Amino acid sequence: MDIEYNTEEGSNERPQISNEIDRHSKHLTNHELDTINKIYFDEKNKRKKNLSDLTINEMIQNTIKFIINFNNDFNQILYEYELEFHNEENEDHKLSQFKIYLYSLVKYISIKDNLFYFGFLLIILSIILYFFNIT
Repeated sequence: MDIEYNTEEGSNERPQISNEIDRHSKHLTNHELDTINKIYFDEKNKRKKNLSDLTINEMIQNTIKFIINFNNDFNQILYEYELEFHNEENEDHKLSQFKIYLYSLVKYISIKDNLFYFGFLLIILSIILYFFNIT
């Protein structure tokens, strides 16, 4: 019994998962097609919650979570950058440490909606400083 293996990289005969369903398939009943279309359009039209849809209470809760989780998340990102830059030979150690901290902060702020909560936190701090400046 001889088995031939096709070693060409261009030909891949395995079945693939498709995102689209042939809606004109003759093997599906009308009821099945209607169900597929309903699921497809429900998922497509489902509205995601944006930052503009948040209430003040949710914004404050998320900002508090941002502050609470800052230390752990930032240290994890900082550790990744320290491992990455540790292999390089650096002459100016203090400058490279500053660069690692700055890169880590920028990466942490760019994850998810952290930029929004960081800005919200800065606005609250500026209002507090403004009131201290008045007195």
